[in-house]
Amino acid sequence: IAVSPQGVLMTAKGTLVRPSEALLPWAFTAASFTVNETVKALAHFSGSFVVLSTATTYAVPGTSKADFILVNTPSQQGCSERDTVVDMGDALFFQSPDGVCAFDGRNVAVISKDHLSDAFMAAISATNAKAARYNERYYLFHATGFLVWDNRQPGSPWNKGDLGANEATAAHYS
Repeated sequence: IAVSPQGVLMTAKGTLVRPSEALLPWAFTAASFTVNETVKALAHFSGSFVVLSTATTYAVPGTSKADFILVNTPSQQGCSERDTVVDMGDALFFQSPDGVCAFDGRNVAVISKDHLSDAFMAAISATNAKAARYNERYYLFHATGFLVWDNRQPGSPWNKGDLGANEATAAHYS
């Protein structure tokens, strides 16, 4: 479920996406959208709902069921798992099969491509990966370590760590 500032909830099951009536979270409308792939995550970002499926990213601009439209972005990047989605302020970050992506409201870019190898990213199982935003950084904890994205860092914005996910999570939240 994702929530807009106008009090609309958006929910998804399988390939079906449904909005609620504004300020009535229990009243889901008969109006819905169907996407071609399984929905992995929903978010509200930059004035639109964002539907992240297994194969692509969709935007749903509007403020109520009367003006919602489903817009397919010019990207073939889908989301691997909902727990990797984080609003970074100027972009929505998420893990895709090709790496960590940033959605700016219009386009999706694989931001890890230039700095992290395909083999390294393929070894990260999204099934048990968890992401968080802390101090303007994107943290992606996974089974064998963690990644930190910090665009204020000169050179590569990526740092890697070898802690287990439980240790890293405990250290991060302590």
